[in-house]
Amino acid sequence: MISDKKIKRIKIGFYIVIIFGVLFAANRLDKTHFDTAQHSLNSIYNDRVVAQDIIYQLSSTFNDRHLLYISETFVDVSVAEVKKQDELIKALFSDFRNTLLTENEKKQLRYLEVNFSKLKEVESVEGNSNSMVLTDLKQKFLDINENLDALSKIQLSESRNLKAIGQKSLDSNDLLSITEIIIMGFFALALIVLIFYKGA
Repeated sequence: MISDKKIKRIKIGFYIVIIFGVLFAANRLDKTHFDTAQHSLNSIYNDRVVAQDIIYQLSSTFNDRHLLYISETFVDVSVAEVKKQDELIKALFSDFRNTLLTENEKKQLRYLEVNFSKLKEVESVEGNSNSMVLTDLKQKFLDINENLDALSKIQLSESRNLKAIGQKSLDSNDLLSITEIIIMGFFALALIVLIFYKGA
């Protein structure tokens, strides 16, 4: 027959195992929530802030390009300034593709690249400063600006979503910590009672 002292030791061992089990499980959950929050914060900077900066640079470059047609009587698309803009725009497209894109962003980026190609076609028309060509160019710049506006709105929306995900993980972590303290307190109290209460 097992003595009371041995039963008491078994109970103490059981509670200690439970406590360590709770600590381990809580630690793993804490790490999961922390990783989610960390990913959200990293993505806000690495993807959203970087993408917004690329959009700003594209917008500024296209605005400068548009001003050429407003201020000049003729724009030679082979000049160094225009070629430099073309290289910058293509490099910015490539940088944008290297961020974490949503399906909507991929679609808008494709539209933007298509509209840029269409702009290049209109620009290559001889006598590109006559009124008909300028009207066509104006429309192409409007189309490009619409694409850039759509991409900019996506950045704001995705940043809000990532912030919400990160906050949810932090809130879950807080709730888990409180629950962990309650459970640990319960088992600690049970151990104290088991050790010091003679009738246990």
